[in-house]
Amino acid sequence: MAKTLKELSVQLENLFKENEKPCCSSIQDVLGKYAVQSEDFTDYIHFNDLHYTRNLVFLNDHFELMVLCWKEGQGSRIHSHTDSNCWMAVLDGLTEETRYVVKSGAHIKELVFPGPCPELHQIDQFISKKGDVGHINDEIGLHRVSAAKGTHAITLHLYSPPIKVANILDPEAGTTTKRTPGFYSLYGKRAQTA
Repeated sequence: MAKTLKELSVQLENLFKENEKPCCSSIQDVLGKYAVQSEDFTDYIHFNDLHYTRNLVFLNDHFELMVLCWKEGQGSRIHSHTDSNCWMAVLDGLTEETRYVVKSGAHIKELVFPGPCPELHQIDQFISKKGDVGHINDEIGLHRVSAAKGTHAITLHLYSPPIKVANILDPEAGTTTKRTPGFYSLYGKRAQTA
């Protein structure tokens, strides 16, 4: 069992070497065990008053691993995962995840980015605590993640393959957009800003 992020990265690399698309439950098991028993992620804890932060731990062609830090009230916008699988393990605090599908039944690949936002239908909402691990991809639906009311959150995310472009849906504005995700810190050090 991995007790450090370095050990976790090696363990995950080995899983991807054995099978380019490892079993979803294998990844959930590895991330869950780390999340419950490890606390060596302090170098990756960077909160920001304006928005949640994405802090890169590991990146290769198969996956990216990052720690996300959410202050109370901070959350992502509704988004897809552009052909990537996303696993999220809660390291500290509580998260709230809300999942959606396109009400018409259209698949995310049928939508135009940028373009008009289709009507969305909420299919699930739940709170996750330390050690809980969730999984989502575009076949499952869209989602929004935030720190649960009254708390902050620190989460560990694995995206496979790494996400190059995020598709954002904004029902209030009635629009969809594309965004290239960035990192607040790289390998424990604050990223340089332009």
